[in-house]
Amino acid sequence: MTQKKPEQIGAELALLVDGDVSVDIFNRVAFSTDASIYQILPVCVVEPRSCEDVIAVVKYARSNNIPVSPRGAGSGVAGESLTNGIVINTSRYMKQITGVEHDGVVVVCGPGVVLDDLNDYLARLGRKIGPDPSSGNRAVIGGVVANNATGAHWLRYGYIAEYVERIEMVLADGTVAEFTNNVAPAGETDSTAARIAKDCLALLGGKEEIIAKALPQTKRNRCGYNIAGVCHDGRIDLARLLVGSEGTLGIFTKIALRTVDVPKAKALLQLEFDSFEKMAEAVPVIVACGASACELMDKTLIDMAAEALPQYSDILPRDCAASLLVEHTASSADEVTAKINETGSKIGRLARRRRHVFDPVEQRRLWKARKDAAPLLDRQKGSSHPVAVIEDVSVPNTRLAEYIKGLERIGDRYSITLAFYGHAGDGELHIRPYLDLGTRSGVKNLCGIAAEVFDLAWSLGGTISGEHADGLLRAAFIEKQYGREYYELLKGIKKIFDPAGLMNPGKIINDDPDVMTGNLRAAGVVFAERLMTNLKFDPK
Repeated sequence: MTQKKPEQIGAELALLVDGDVSVDIFNRVAFSTDASIYQILPVCVVEPRSCEDVIAVVKYARSNNIPVSPRGAGSGVAGESLTNGIVINTSRYMKQITGVEHDGVVVVCGPGVVLDDLNDYLARLGRKIGPDPSSGNRAVIGGVVANNATGAHWLRYGYIAEYVERIEMVLADGTVAEFTNNVAPAGETDSTAARIAKDCLALLGGKEEIIAKALPQTKRNRCGYNIAGVCHDGRIDLARLLVGSEGTLGIFTKIALRTVDVPKAKALLQLEFDSFEKMAEAVPVIVACGASACELMDKTLIDMAAEALPQYSDILPRDCAASLLVEHTASSADEVTAKINETGSKIGRLARRRRHVFDPVEQRRLWKARKDAAPLLDRQKGSSHPVAVIEDVSVPNTRLAEYIKGLERIGDRYSITLAFYGHAGDGELHIRPYLDLGTRSGVKNLCGIAAEVFDLAWSLGGTISGEHADGLLRAAFIEKQYGREYYELLKGIKKIFDPAGLMNPGKIINDDPDVMTGNLRAAGVVFAERLMTNLKFDPK
């Protein structure tokens, strides 16, 4: 890392780019945090206006040995956009929608385009982006692709990796290349892409058995680099490989995505259950019926929402242990009605009560109630707050009951209350234990809970990361999930793209066993309840 002061770095960069360069403490502090538990102060923030600006910053960083980290909306919960080097914020200016190809089948845009804005643009064509992370009103396409995002409709649309056609990316040496799929190195016109394709094929070729053996049973897994299935018939899907790389392999400057048709008909089935056991038993049945989404809210969160959000009190079931919101989509109203009826019939007496919702306005209310309920967990007063650490675990949905029982046992051991909600159909529950990370005991519990829950997940065929990134939060556990041979392949990918290790270092590949507890934001926070106060009356 260079010994240059932030002011010197900013002055030198300002001569090289058309975008904004900030080194004042206010901007640096603003970009030192994201939606995670971490805080790292960057030396400089650059907001590029073009690919040429990004190239200039990366070349400068390389010549001065300064790490660089791309940043979108800062909505990530794993600390994946934080750095002590240069933050490249693509969300301010690089948000042009270039246009569509093949009558809207493909859309091309900059990394700073907000997902919801892109969907609004596509709506006139009856198209949309399939994966739907809940942060879509602020998450930008660069971040969506960098995290290999998905959402409540994973059952229907899967991950964004399945829709990426092309990625224009600035590499660690400052060169820019376009990466596509189904690449044969000999036939590639871009020499940089051809070299990387050749090196990646040499690394991953013949390793199919190692990769397959290391993968978890759950299909909802985005942990590590996306190396599974990218090599085939002497070719490699380079664009797919880059998805989920969290800015550690390069900086995206333009992305082409395949779109999907907006469903013509949708309906919801709201199910209520007396117990988690019955709910968990129903989930595989629901998924087998072809549900597009299957979302869980437990009594704790339902009661909290009903009290804090009275506008939803008429649609939130108060007298059940758990509720599932099941969505079906189809090409006609008759078809979607048949799907809803079939699902309800097969669930039988597992559900104590059910409600069919065909009215689009009422459907939107139910989805809005679910979305508005989750942030209520942050309202609890005091120094303990819900911490994202085990919230991204996913297990096969057939093991959901075992997972919930295991979580309850762990919660009892640590004397913490857990609220169960999330993507039940995918076996991914967004559990956030209440912890005070400003205390040693809170940090100790963070480590203990993470270790125990991750071990539980692995014992059930699960993964530590189903949609929210590895970042700093889960990097230390990736080798344990996959094993040494698989992890060496991941390190090999990093070395091919970024031999100097300056592209968002420490994320995904990190050999520091204590990285999860370093740079905690709460370590520097002073809470009023921890202060000893005295009243002093001085006549002067």
